[in-house]
Parts: sequence; C-alpha cells; structure tokens
Amino acid sequence: MTDPEVILDALSGASHPIEVVLPGRPVPWARAGTKKGVHYTPEKQKRHRRDLAILIRAAARVRGIDKLKGPVQLTVVAEYGALQQTKLYIQQDVTDIGEKQPMLKTPDVDNLLKQAMEALEDSGLIDNDKQVWKAVVMKIER
Repeated sequence: MTDPEVILDALSGASHPIEVVLPGRPVPWARAGTKKGVHYTPEKQKRHRRDLAILIRAAARVRGIDKLKGPVQLTVVAEYGALQQTKLYIQQDVTDIGEKQPMLKTPDVDNLLKQAMEALEDSGLIDNDKQVWKAVVMKIER
C-alpha cells in the first residue's frame, strides 16, 4: 500500500500539507452521554480534540499560516496496533474537479458521510459501518 505522505506529495504540487501527529490511541467522536438528564462529552474525547487542536495551530504557525481560505483537503490516518497515533494532513485543496465547484456551505461532510454509512448498513450490504476503512466525501456545485 502507498504511504499517505507519498500520495499527498503527488497531489500537493508546490503546496505541502501541514502534518500533525498525535501519539496514543486514536479517539473517535462518540455520542454525548447523559448523567441525571444532563448531556456531556466524555473526558477522553475532549482531551483528544483539544490536543489535536493545539497541535494543528502550532504546526500552522510554524509554517506561517494563520488561516486557510477556500477549499481545504483533510486526510486523517488513524493508526492502531504497535504504533498508535492520529495523523492529520491539512492543505489547500488542489484537486482538479473539472467544471464542478467545491461547495463550501452546509451540510457538513461528516453528516453526509454518517447518513450514507448508516444507509449502507441498513441496506444489509454490510453488517456494520465499522467495516468501512476509508471514505472520501466531496460537496460540489455545478
């Protein structure tokens, strides 16, 4: 299998992605829990999100980047096993999508993905959406 960095270098042209690596077991987004009628986010999830945000900001500052404008490409690589870590590659999107234009308004891509994943599972084609190991989601306008 090709290393994600090789793929990103090929796609990125002159623009190299911001790379962030957070050691430790990747933490997925979980539904908020409820205690005594009050919704809460698990502490492990809060810490993981906070730590990723700190690393992203620091990596961007090192590169002299304050904010990315327009389409952005995000690649997330969750590594399990002997070496557990979460890797993020963030860059201005340079993908040629022909006459189509990236749509930069709602809905969020994660919500589109979740809906499609749930429908795939409901269809009976797969037993569980955890079988999906890779997904690409794009919003485009014609």
